[in-house]
Amino acid sequence: MAVQHASEQGLTVAADGSVHWPPATDPADKHDPDYARTQRETAQVAAQEIGKALDRATEADSAAALALAMDTGNDTTSFNSTPLGSVADAEAKQAAQILSLGSAATDAQLTQLQALLQHHSGDPRFATAFYGGQDPGTFLASYGALAQSGDFAGSPVRAAAVRGIQEGLGLTLATATNSGGQPHLPPDWGERLRRAGSRHIQLGPGADYESSPYGYQILGNVLRYGNYDAAFLKPIAEHVTQLTQENPARWDAVAMKGGAPFQDFWFTGTPDEKGNYHGFNPMGSVLNALGRSPDAATRFFTDPPTTYWPDGSVRSTGGTNTSTRPSGPPATGRAPSGTRRSDRSWRPGRRSSARTRTTRSAGSWTASPRATR
Repeated sequence: MAVQHASEQGLTVAADGSVHWPPATDPADKHDPDYARTQRETAQVAAQEIGKALDRATEADSAAALALAMDTGNDTTSFNSTPLGSVADAEAKQAAQILSLGSAATDAQLTQLQALLQHHSGDPRFATAFYGGQDPGTFLASYGALAQSGDFAGSPVRAAAVRGIQEGLGLTLATATNSGGQPHLPPDWGERLRRAGSRHIQLGPGADYESSPYGYQILGNVLRYGNYDAAFLKPIAEHVTQLTQENPARWDAVAMKGGAPFQDFWFTGTPDEKGNYHGFNPMGSVLNALGRSPDAATRFFTDPPTTYWPDGSVRSTGGTNTSTRPSGPPATGRAPSGTRRSDRSWRPGRRSSARTRTTRSAGSWTASPRATR
């Protein structure tokens, strides 16, 4: 429908998805100073509509793949005799519902969540249903709020439960992202997790965005547990490394903004000789995870790295693991000096988020992911 709508407006959609408008042929159009601007805006809207349609198709395909994997269970040759609706599925849904309560969960509910995760952490069916039913950004916000409540509530029972939940979440995440298990999370879940890891996560209503911790700072506590598949951990390790090298103070700056004592938020961190906790830089947790994931560590330190844009999307493969922005368009979407866009084309981008912004790259216009605050 999006392509048809573009055609009805006199636009041409190329095989690569770029949208072109026709040159002015009518004498009136040739002398109309607004002709090119009007056509460009029309093409931009059409490209964005096509991009959204591609996103919907991608999300539907991922959902279908996950549902099919759930129905095959641990058997790679036939369907499961007890597909959706098993005890593991029901308890995964129950665990996700408790986690979604965040700081509002009671001590009894947290103890129950801890027990569910510990019991099912090695079950691919439970793990995939638990994480696959949650958006990565929502998961990080829920766990961040829950962990904060465990630290500040002054309840030993609550604090102990949250520590146990943190370990259970890590072990369960390792199971859910194990490509050798059936079922397991689709690759796009990891892509969305990188996007969420690179932005601030607001832990409560009205929380200041810039003063909120990054998603990777929350995820770091979970990564301290589990042996992770290289296909999942290596991209995260590369992305965190590149973000850190681009701006080493990125993680510390958040802790010094606002009034929230983020030192206490990372209550499971290791204190130094002065009793100060250092849980801000997720590089420590990434290295910890690599230390327990031999295959991922080998590939991280020996394979040519993939470089990423700040939002976690792939920039190039086989590059140097130094920065998220060694060249090309910056995170703001402005084109680097000297680049020019095509005079009569717009191109839709592929994304997993529901919102887009239009950014410029050399030779084309692209609809690309926009971080949701």
